Amino acid sequence: MFVKNEPHQKPKLRLSPTSKKVLLTLLYHEVFSYPLTLAEIHQRINIVDLSISQLNETVDQLVELELLQKIEGFHLIKWRPDWISKRKLANSRSKRMEPKALRRARLIAKFPFVRAVFFSGTFAKGLMTMDSDIDFFIITAEDRLWLARTLLILYKKIFLLNSRKFFCVNYFIDETRLLIEEQNLFTATEIATLRPAFGKKIYEAFRRTNSWVEKYYPNFSSRSVLSKEMKKARIKSALEFLFSGTVGMRMDAFFFKKTLLFWKRKFDWMDEDTFQIALKSKTYVSKHHPNNFQNRVLRKYHFAIEEFEKLHDVRVRLLDVA
Repeated sequence: MFVKNEPHQKPKLRLSPTSKKVLLTLLYHEVFSYPLTLAEIHQRINIVDLSISQLNETVDQLVELELLQKIEGFHLIKWRPDWISKRKLANSRSKRMEPKALRRARLIAKFPFVRAVFFSGTFAKGLMTMDSDIDFFIITAEDRLWLARTLLILYKKIFLLNSRKFFCVNYFIDETRLLIEEQNLFTATEIATLRPAFGKKIYEAFRRTNSWVEKYYPNFSSRSVLSKEMKKARIKSALEFLFSGTVGMRMDAFFFKKTLLFWKRKFDWMDEDTFQIALKSKTYVSKHHPNNFQNRVLRKYHFAIEEFEKLHDVRVRLLDVA
């Protein structure tokens, strides 16, 4: 699996494609200080038909070469035992937050024109630190995204005193435009790890539409078993009837224009390309990530790869790491 160059050349370690992809998988998750178990590496590695025994053999060889560490059943590149204890605490806190998170999801599902509610971000991954929010990815009815979003934001501002801790509604798409346009490792990770709460059929359609994620995560299976179907309450049906037709269409267009204008003024320091990624705003999508976390993560990932290659004088980069 590992081959040395000829004696007259400078010795340089050459890694197999499997070894490279193990290391790339770990390097990406170390951007989040997140060590992985063997089963998690197997779930997240970009290789089809790799058995656990084959993966375990590769991992053991990488440990022998001191290219990765194995501590308490977790695997990581850097010797950071503190990451393991932090992960365990975050996993435990996530489980404790479960009942409250589900109550919030159920509440969001009752709002007019909401068709599906998924957990995203750290909670969807089973992690909650003291600073974590519970993030929601919401799918709405066609031509009512901005109306649904505004109603939810108003509820947060009035009844939750604008607290986002357990009510961070920062990504909306409508049910007719399920394809996520930014297709890279970061968005693939976020889609693969989405945890559906309500809207099982829409979640399954969403996964089918975004089958490009399998390019990055061929072994990450659907999580539809975690979802329930939506039940439309009488008050929800009544409000949807009230805002149907021209009235609702005009209100949706009004809230879209007002929100976009507000964001353009508030984030006037952003160039257009950054704005379109961090605060993507169209009739069928609303994304509110002003810190542009996606760009920061991908930059850190590529820096981690370069740092690893220089430190060990080995190449791990592939054509499809971005």
